[in-house]
Amino acid sequence: MRSGTACRFRRWTSAWPISTSSCATSFANARPSGASRTRKLVARQPMRPIFRPGRDAMILRTGGCRCGEIRYALSAEPMFHIACHCRDCQYVAGGSPNLTMVFPADTLTVTQGQPRVFKAREASGGSYFCGTCGVHVFSRPDKNRSLVAVKVGGLDNASDFKVQADMWMASAPPWHRPHDGAMQFDQNPPG
Repeated sequence: MRSGTACRFRRWTSAWPISTSSCATSFANARPSGASRTRKLVARQPMRPIFRPGRDAMILRTGGCRCGEIRYALSAEPMFHIACHCRDCQYVAGGSPNLTMVFPADTLTVTQGQPRVFKAREASGGSYFCGTCGVHVFSRPDKNRSLVAVKVGGLDNASDFKVQADMWMASAPPWHRPHDGAMQFDQNPPG
């Protein structure tokens, strides 16, 4: 695990929602790759400043859908890189784990178009997608609107993406393999 990963993980999970839907439920069984016991993460570090689009923002990443109708900009570095294996994400990703980078929601600005939203069930959060080409671009949990999970495939440059956590491994089919060096959770990370 890279230096600082546990601290970044703690910052991310302290804000993660707890609900009953698959990508937003509490993570009870945290364990690093190859470990059989639950691991308690206790590293704490102050949150870094959040940039506000339009005020003090600097565009750090851009992305959009396949057809170009939806475009967005992000004014912060990702808090965490995840692979979600929950059933909802398998639908979105066509059977694969859903690869996302988690950002503070107020650092995302839709610069072109108007994404449509789909909710799989009440209080599960919304998956935002292009109404023309159907590509899912990001999602926001209802229980914590301060976070946004941006789909890696829609980013113009995601060359630095490396999975830091595999979540919802309890829902993963046998061909979903955990990523080397990534933390594993049966559901969502604790937090």
